[in-house]
Amino acid sequence: AEQPYGAPVTERAIPTAIWQAEAETKRNFLRRWLKSPGLDEAEMDIRKILDWGYYKDRLGKTIQKIITIPAALQKVPNPVPRVPHPDWLDSKVQQINDKFQQRSIT
Repeated sequence: AEQPYGAPVTERAIPTAIWQAEAETKRNFLRRWLKSPGLDEAEMDIRKILDWGYYKDRLGKTIQKIITIPAALQKVPNPVPRVPHPDWLDSKVQQINDKFQQRSIT
């Protein structure tokens, strides 16, 4: 969850059992869990409570691990331009593509 603001991510995780409870019980626990007693019915939608920035960041890092980093190391341009390469990868790619790098004699 996005709330309470400033709390660590591990403390903001909402148990899934809350979403399966009855409406009144869910409302009671969400108000207590999110530390927001003034939370009304319209704000109790899961789409408004989720921390979308966190999940977007996690998805981007997963896409980097699975797709973009291996592609860059195989000299393929970034197949997912919306997910930029990490900073360390640029120097690694330049090192691989260096024309003046000494070749192995063996």
